[in-house]
Amino acid sequence: MKDKIINILKFVCFILLLPVVVTGTMAFIKGLEGLPYELTAFFVQGILIYLIIHVFLYEPKPVYQYGQNIMSAIFGFFAPLVKVAPFVLPIYSMIFLILFYLASLIFKSADIGHYFMFLVSFTLTMHMVFTAKALRDKDTNVIKPNYLFAMSLIYVVDISIMALMLGLILADFSFPQFFSETTRMTGSVYHAVFFQLFVPD
Repeated sequence: MKDKIINILKFVCFILLLPVVVTGTMAFIKGLEGLPYELTAFFVQGILIYLIIHVFLYEPKPVYQYGQNIMSAIFGFFAPLVKVAPFVLPIYSMIFLILFYLASLIFKSADIGHYFMFLVSFTLTMHMVFTAKALRDKDTNVIKPNYLFAMSLIYVVDISIMALMLGLILADFSFPQFFSETTRMTGSVYHAVFFQLFVPD
């Protein structure tokens, strides 16, 4: 009985997070559209090329697992984080963003940024795909409330991390604007749903 109640609560939390997933994605895309065309194009290409490789050529699971081992080693001092951090934090994407920042301080060529944007989105997609598969396989429930809640939360955290780091690196990407757009649109969705369900005409 207790497990059923927990599963119901997690499914409800997933429903509540769904607007944040959608609006966060929309706000992130809007932020990307404000970047120079080449940076946005390379970011999109990284996502598409990874998906093509994963579906038709090779699933780089060893690379993903190595990244998880790195995160486990980093957070080995705190047991709860050892279990959570490898799934939540896209280690390769964060490393490439840090290298992107350092390279922008040293080199003036804009082409370098293109390659880093490609690598960031490529590795972020890999992280999302393998994390989703691992969480889905662990959830034996038919409705999969654990998977739906955990994956939606991880997605929101990861896209927020990406927006924050891109905002620190690129002058044309604004994290405050991303946050403001996400909260504004999410609030509008909650407001509309609440009035539709609970406020009579």
